[in-house]
Amino acid sequence: MPPRDARRTKRDEGRRLIVLSIAVLVLVGSSLSALLPLISESGWWFRGIAAAAFVLLAAVAVRAFRGPALLATFAALAAAVVVVTIGFASDSAVAGIIPTPATIDAFVGFASDGGRAIYLQSIPATPDQGMLFLLIAGCCLAAVVLDALIVTARMPLVGGVIALGIALPSSLMTGVVAVAPLAATGGAFLLVLWVDGMSRRRVTMRDGVRVVAVGAVAVTGAGLLTVSVPGFYGGSLLTSASSRSIGVGVSPLIDLGKDLQSVGGIEQFRYTTTAQKGPYFRLMTLESFDGTTWVSSDEDAEPEEFGPGAPLRPLGAREEGTPTAQSTIVIDQMRDRVLPIPRDTVQIDGLHGTWLWDRTDMTVRSRSSSTVDQHYTVTSLETEPTREQLRAATGAAPERLSDELDLGDDVPDIITRTLERVTASADTAYDKAYAIQSYLRGTDFSYSLSTPVQQGYDGDSLGVVATFLERKSGYCVHFASTMAVMSRLAGIPSRIVLGFLPGDRMYTAPGQASQYSVESDDLHAWPELYFDGIGWVAFEPTPSRGSAPDYAPAPEGPAPAPIESELPRANVDTSPTPTASVPQSDTRNDAQSAAKTEAPVGTGIIVLGVLLLLAAPALGRTLRSHRRRALLRAGRAGAALAWNELEDAALDLGHSIPENVTPRSFGDQLATVASLGSAQRSSLARLVRAVERDLFGPSAGHVDGGALVDDLDVVTTALHDGASPRRRLAASLAPRSVLRPRTQLSPIAQR
Repeated sequence: MPPRDARRTKRDEGRRLIVLSIAVLVLVGSSLSALLPLISESGWWFRGIAAAAFVLLAAVAVRAFRGPALLATFAALAAAVVVVTIGFASDSAVAGIIPTPATIDAFVGFASDGGRAIYLQSIPATPDQGMLFLLIAGCCLAAVVLDALIVTARMPLVGGVIALGIALPSSLMTGVVAVAPLAATGGAFLLVLWVDGMSRRRVTMRDGVRVVAVGAVAVTGAGLLTVSVPGFYGGSLLTSASSRSIGVGVSPLIDLGKDLQSVGGIEQFRYTTTAQKGPYFRLMTLESFDGTTWVSSDEDAEPEEFGPGAPLRPLGAREEGTPTAQSTIVIDQMRDRVLPIPRDTVQIDGLHGTWLWDRTDMTVRSRSSSTVDQHYTVTSLETEPTREQLRAATGAAPERLSDELDLGDDVPDIITRTLERVTASADTAYDKAYAIQSYLRGTDFSYSLSTPVQQGYDGDSLGVVATFLERKSGYCVHFASTMAVMSRLAGIPSRIVLGFLPGDRMYTAPGQASQYSVESDDLHAWPELYFDGIGWVAFEPTPSRGSAPDYAPAPEGPAPAPIESELPRANVDTSPTPTASVPQSDTRNDAQSAAKTEAPVGTGIIVLGVLLLLAAPALGRTLRSHRRRALLRAGRAGAALAWNELEDAALDLGHSIPENVTPRSFGDQLATVASLGSAQRSSLARLVRAVERDLFGPSAGHVDGGALVDDLDVVTTALHDGASPRRRLAASLAPRSVLRPRTQLSPIAQR
């Protein structure tokens, strides 16, 4: 080919790859869109796409002007550095674009700040300058890597796997399948495969069907994989020690239930306290109920920012002189924007970050800070009302608590009948509340995490409460919501608190403050009822969990245990129980044991699915190769099929196949480039003569397929042995020939 024609051909190829680069940009944007739920603002995504477009434009320019393929990748990398420098450290760069050592130091500082912000903040995170640096730099890096794999190396399948790897972590972190981003990534991958085929050769209808099929398999496999991962039904993954889902979904109580049903036993925080007994820790208060869902109505009151050591609220007249307790809390694993605090907290010291106090809910939360690495001291009041005080609180509920009496419409009859029967002999509001608690803690009810899920009444609506009163089996969500609903029906304002039980008491030396460890299993929900002149008072209706308060002691008799059918007999430990550490909570029950037993099975299925998905191209290539050889040995195909197999093997090992090349020309190219020996050249020459005779000559009658296979094996083995280890690995894991159309069998096979 004359030099001028060669340059024109290369220039035309570079221009054709512009369309492929546009498809790569679509793939970058689609995969990165999966990160949008993790960040509170979306502006970074548009900046990232603009930066990625600039990076890809640099690579396109090099290819359009006949630059070497590797130079295009270096140009993209240089453009990425320029973009990040202009955006974040132009003051320290030469002419604002060329980085200097000071610029590199600034990059390191931004990366460190961004990493710390990611670690400390919960989802969705508020991006600071460091986090923005990581996001924009990540967009540029994704563009460079995908361009190098898809456009330069012409390995679109590997690029698709990388893009899927970018899109999946969002679902793992939020616990919710990012359906739209995954579907968009799959569609962009289809586009890349299609355009890649167009840039290689003229595309036929059969090619289109094949590309759609490959893309559909990829998208379907990704979807099946994501929905099969434990926790992807919308709950959290508590096996990741820092993540919880309370308040993430529509119903905080349902979120809590999903956390309890996950594999637990992960420490959330530790504390020491001077209190006489370990306190309950509150996270969130739910006071608004429409008959379907309990939610927090914190929009009615603006929380107040407080400083270190400042009192959260003034003490009331009856609280003056009340004994206080000091609790020092250390959080290592728990990551959230709500802070665990004991009831009646009046002062917090030692927090870092900005935190807000909600005096109505008595909760502390933040819009930007995280609980990770917090070490703080809480001062709380140690006071409990007496039975006599509660029984004497007969005043009407204040008008401001009218929302705490709402039940929505159409209260099921079973709730009304049960309340009338349980409180028939109760005269005061306290007597009614105590009667409801005693009824729910009685032997008729059993604690079970699995029964509501298996029998379809998991939740917190009036319909769920009605079913729970029939089945009499559930966990804290059901007991707390049932007592809150029945109390409202009895005219007592109520709300539900989400938080933690006191946890397990650790060994404490005599004379020292008591030490406790709170784990994910200690997540809990309990009701609070309002009594005139006293305020909000906690009750404990859940059997086998926590402890009933002194002013409302548990009924006499044995505490109900989980129903026998749910006890995991295969995991029963009959060895003596050590006396040095006795857990106080009963949360390590049937659901946790079952989850621990089934976790290896689910993990195995997921791993198998990933391996099958990644091995699909190699498996398809191997099956096609074996089938071709079988057809040749059986005499059902001719030399054209053997030659097609040789071309596929050469393509997988990195050899290019010019369009409309003849078998003889391609044979000469292989013999020269692969440095074949004399024996291999003889086998290749016989294959060339056979395919020319098969395709262009008269019918040759019987073809010795076994001889063709022998010559084919000699040549392909020589090609494989002469290739670099990287080429051989690529041919095994991501064979490029799977995207080639299947060649029609020779005329001999068709007859």
